[in-house]
Amino acid sequence: MPYKNPKSPKAKLSNLKKDRKYKKIHREQINAKAKERRKNDPEYRKRMIEKTERYIARNREKVLLYKKKHNLEKNHGLSWETYEVILKSQNNACAICEKRNQPKRRFAVDHDHKTGRVRGLLCDKCNLGLGHFGDDISLFKQVIFYLKKYA
Repeated sequence: MPYKNPKSPKAKLSNLKKDRKYKKIHREQINAKAKERRKNDPEYRKRMIEKTERYIARNREKVLLYKKKHNLEKNHGLSWETYEVILKSQNNACAICEKRNQPKRRFAVDHDHKTGRVRGLLCDKCNLGLGHFGDDISLFKQVIFYLKKYA
């Protein structure tokens, strides 16, 4: 049923709902058309880049959180919720040295490079140390022997 006043709040809400439904149904075609336009129209591409940069500048924290969540999922198959459960099970500390992480830094996801299985969350120092030894237990034993020798 069309509204008498197309500028009324009810009419605007109705049109917004219809627009969202249309976009959801035709998402692939809309994205393909926009991609083609960005490819062929340098002025449009420039405007879209500027628009994106403004959005990122206004929503820095939101964008950073999205990137963290996306990278966890992409690189380790972990949801943000699973990451938080693991962190809580480690008492919000590194799985090796048990130190709390510095503010605005998240723990690195330690995983077996052969199987991809997540082992725990580590601070930067422990993660780098583990990485330098390539998960080789015999090297760790040599380090312990070395440290005991000169203790």
